Amino acid sequence: MIKTKNKKLYIAIVFVALALLLGGVFIFLNACKKDEESEDSKTATKPDYVALNMKQYSMIIGDELILSMDYDLNSDLQFTYSSSNDSVATVDELGKVVAIGDGTATITVTYGDASDSCEITVGRGNALAYLDFEQISTDSLCVALSEELAFHPIVHFNGKTFDDVQAEYTLSNDRVGVIENGVFTGSQLGKTDVYVSATWRGVGGETLTKMLTVEVVNDVQIFINDGKESEMVLYTLDRQAIPVTAAATENGAAITNLECDLVDGGDKYVDFDGDSIKTKGLAGETALAVRCVDSFGTTWEKRFRITIKQTVLDYAETLTGFSAIDGDFIGKTSFLKVLGGRLVKAEDANGNPLTVDGNKVFGVETNKKGLTQTQIIVYSARLGYRVNLEGYTGIIDEAEDLKWFGVKNDGFAKHPEYNEEVDKYDRGYTFLAQRQDGYYILANDIDASNYVQPNAGESLTNSISEISKYTESLGGIGLTGTFDGQGHTIRGLSVGRYGLFGIVFGGTLKNVAFTEVKSKADKYGSVIAQWLINATLDNVYLNVSSISGISAGALTGAMSGTSLRGCIIEYAATTSNSASYGSLTYMAYKEKGSSGYTANVGNGVYVISPLVCTNYELSDNSKHYVVDASNIKDTRFTYAGVKRYATQSDFENAAENFVAFENSCWDKSGATPVWKTKDFVLEEEDETDVETDASVGKFNPEWLL
Repeated sequence: MIKTKNKKLYIAIVFVALALLLGGVFIFLNACKKDEESEDSKTATKPDYVALNMKQYSMIIGDELILSMDYDLNSDLQFTYSSSNDSVATVDELGKVVAIGDGTATITVTYGDASDSCEITVGRGNALAYLDFEQISTDSLCVALSEELAFHPIVHFNGKTFDDVQAEYTLSNDRVGVIENGVFTGSQLGKTDVYVSATWRGVGGETLTKMLTVEVVNDVQIFINDGKESEMVLYTLDRQAIPVTAAATENGAAITNLECDLVDGGDKYVDFDGDSIKTKGLAGETALAVRCVDSFGTTWEKRFRITIKQTVLDYAETLTGFSAIDGDFIGKTSFLKVLGGRLVKAEDANGNPLTVDGNKVFGVETNKKGLTQTQIIVYSARLGYRVNLEGYTGIIDEAEDLKWFGVKNDGFAKHPEYNEEVDKYDRGYTFLAQRQDGYYILANDIDASNYVQPNAGESLTNSISEISKYTESLGGIGLTGTFDGQGHTIRGLSVGRYGLFGIVFGGTLKNVAFTEVKSKADKYGSVIAQWLINATLDNVYLNVSSISGISAGALTGAMSGTSLRGCIIEYAATTSNSASYGSLTYMAYKEKGSSGYTANVGNGVYVISPLVCTNYELSDNSKHYVVDASNIKDTRFTYAGVKRYATQSDFENAAENFVAFENSCWDKSGATPVWKTKDFVLEEEDETDVETDASVGKFNPEWLL
């Protein structure tokens, strides 16, 4: 039992606690109410805001503008736009304003309770509006009596084109036709002027007027084979005739009593019996003329082209011995014989045209590394043959063919790096000269005793380094391809200045012998070339009788980066009248190697001559040095891989190991290798004529077999 005193104390404590609790709740609720009132107060006091970045703006008709503005972001609001005058300027839901016509309009943007406006003034500025018509490019028009002609006016203004044009049309001769809603319909044959006056967005004037002339003509249509053909193609060996049915209409109605006949010499190529056409076996072009008379008495004619093409057959045999540079074959084969008639056209396998000249075909692409195997199509006036060819860039079968080679110096052009202060005279120039970059072969041994090779160049005194620098980007100069003698010999050749090739730049000379060669140069004498640059000589036999010139080298003037293998060079001279001379070169270039000249060598190279390989001496004695073979003692500079013997006897007694002479061109049965064909005897040529039918008008069916 609680005592009275304690009971009173307990009641007092409970009462105080309740009072404190109720007071706290009241304070909390009052605070929440104040917070809500504060938030409501804030929301209510923040207004919507939007402001355009311009208040006034001038535009030209057709211009467009995207409105820009500042605003307070509110995800619950969207922009709306309006124009006070859509005939002056419009605005879309994205705020793009388009200038429509002259005047002033107010563009308003609304964002919630906020809005702002901009005054847009639209004018034409200095630009003029011009009237034109879609799909009409001339002021003189023709329309068939049975057809309609629609006018679609447009306006060009300030670099833009508009089609919202209102046009009025007036005819000078309303008997010819009528025009309604911009569509002209002819009533009778004749002409009328059409006057057009247009307005566009309130703009008119002289530049929006135009006069056109319309002629109403009779609609006569002539066609063959129900209009399915506009021309006819036949082939020379076609056996079936092609049916031909001609017809004509006038304003949709059929015309009778047509006339048809061949024109343009058609009787030469085809037969026409009124109902069909048949080839006569000769290629060419002609035409069929179809004529009719309309209801007004006017004669109409239309010509339908007739093309007769050669039937193309596969030629049974592969034709060998084709020399592309000659455009013809070596031997008795010829395009004349293949076709049995004159060559009139040629194409490569892809149908690209080749050049035809005098029964020869030029422009055939060849393999630069050897035998070319390709296909071409050759045509006579009657037939075409798909021919498989085998050949080379050039096949040399007589001394005159050697004229293909040389630099010739047809011209010079300054190289981009040319420096007039550094490079003197013609140095530093790019040669615009001949380049032989194909594969050339000897077809047989050649006696060139009565032939003199013209000067291979006129001024090839540029140094090897200069020539390399200024011509390499062009693919080189001189012989850049391959000269393959195929074991044959050229005897008695005389060469002029700079030898046979002038320059061999990256080219190859192989399997060939030159005997009894004479250099008749007035200045710089050498047999093969003035310079050998990155060249290859493989299995070459050179026998030199004499060399002239102020500088004379039996093989070449100088060489750089050149490889020689299996070569024998004979030069019997014991003295030289030249300042610089040599049984190999008359000038040498130092290159990397222990002796200073080892880069200019090869494997198995023998010089048979009492003269040193190189004796280089300038006329002012400012430079003089000797370079000789590797087997010559007491020589400071030597060509590694080159050996020299004064006489043939010394050569035979040296007992060399001729491993580099395994090629079949050499006879190794004796003490030294001997070129097999050096003492060749020419066979008499077979003068039997090859019978061919060169006339276009004859045709032998046996050719098809």
